Amino acid sequence: MKVKTMAEWSSENKEPEILFWVGSAGSFDDRAKKITRSFVKIMNLAKVDFGVLGVEESASGDVAKRAGNEFLFQMQALMNIQILDNYNIKRIVTTCPHDYNTIKNEYKSLGGVYEVYHHTEFISELIKNNKLNLNEIYNDAIITYHDPCYLGRGNNIYKSPRDLLLNSGAKISEMKRFKNKSYDMVRIGLGLYGISSFNKKIVPVAQLTSSISQIKWVKKGESVGYGRSQKVKKDTKIGIIPIGYADGFSRILSNGKGKMYINQKFAPTIGKVCIDMTMIDLTGISAKKGDLVEIFGSHHTIEELAKEMNTIPYEILSSISERVVRIYIED
Repeated sequence: MKVKTMAEWSSENKEPEILFWVGSAGSFDDRAKKITRSFVKIMNLAKVDFGVLGVEESASGDVAKRAGNEFLFQMQALMNIQILDNYNIKRIVTTCPHDYNTIKNEYKSLGGVYEVYHHTEFISELIKNNKLNLNEIYNDAIITYHDPCYLGRGNNIYKSPRDLLLNSGAKISEMKRFKNKSYDMVRIGLGLYGISSFNKKIVPVAQLTSSISQIKWVKKGESVGYGRSQKVKKDTKIGIIPIGYADGFSRILSNGKGKMYINQKFAPTIGKVCIDMTMIDLTGISAKKGDLVEIFGSHHTIEELAKEMNTIPYEILSSISERVVRIYIED
């Protein structure tokens, strides 16, 4: 592969016909790097004079813009615009729909006006100008093409990607008249766990459980919990549960604000939640080491736990640490 940086072009007092904006994904993501290499090979084959910024290329600012950090976006964008203008860049091609949208549409208000192509548009242009021929590699394979949101709905580019597939021998199967209804590949969210604020027909299936690792009696007046922050007012039966805030059991649930279900009764927390363990009050509850403890489930629902924490179920689920063992059951 032949790739020259803009600095190398400049040192030769020459300008390439187009800049290839590689983008963050194209530089660091393993799958996207394959696209980068393939596109470079295509441009080499078509004998396109192109350059890359190399170490001078920074993030486009798309992530900052979408996150609402306008200050950071403008700082990144203005820095990129200065570099692009220093090299007298007029045409840009990129494989990233997000960077395509950002550079084409968001840079204009900051003075960065360029002719920006998605790589599917640019390849189509090469074919149209007889600089590139495609072999029918798909052999009538049936393909459904999913439009990236910033390419399709964001910039109304539907034709060029499909033309390339057709020219490669593919057969496209999709709703021909409703391409603009191709939405993001979204996650099902809490619905996967049977949790919904509006559909009461689905049944919650997620549960978080642990077990009693130790039981001990604490005499009246003795301190318990992390940092010995709480003193018991009577002789108290304490159960130690191996789950703490590092696992996703919030410290908000300390000192009796939280509870766990064990052997048909609720046991309140006692003392502060530790990093990897929590103490519960087992006084009056028949329990032994190894007994199952429900943090949330059918008896103590995740919605109830969310109210105790003054949050939403989704935050609880997304806060459960990776070190907590997941068990998936097919019904």
